[in-house]
Amino acid sequence: MNEAIRICGCALIFIAAAAVIKETKGEHARLLSAAALVVVFLYASGSVGELISYLRGISEGSSAGKYMGRLLKAGAIAFITDTTADICRCSDESAVAGYVEFAGRAEILLLSLPLIDEMISLSLGLLS
Repeated sequence: MNEAIRICGCALIFIAAAAVIKETKGEHARLLSAAALVVVFLYASGSVGELISYLRGISEGSSAGKYMGRLLKAGAIAFITDTTADICRCSDESAVAGYVEFAGRAEILLLSLPLIDEMISLSLGLLS
């Protein structure tokens, strides 16, 4: 909980500074907001790292181990593309943000194709 409070406090400080700077130099406020996203992303990545090691520890002792790697990759792709899209929107580049999100979704779908194939094979095996 302390990490979340620190991250929120950091974000609020950046937002307040951006609001003050926006009065005089609007373009600098956008850069400050983008920098805030990057700083919060890097600060939060420590917590995400702990979560990943915990999930890997759980998966090593179970049969879900072969799926956990793909799940973690999909989560990382979603996290990175969402943060990148937010930075693009912060810079008033909504079209670029949309394409970044589309690319992330396509990558996650591509990553999940072997799992879908295995599910279909398993279903066909049960039906026959």
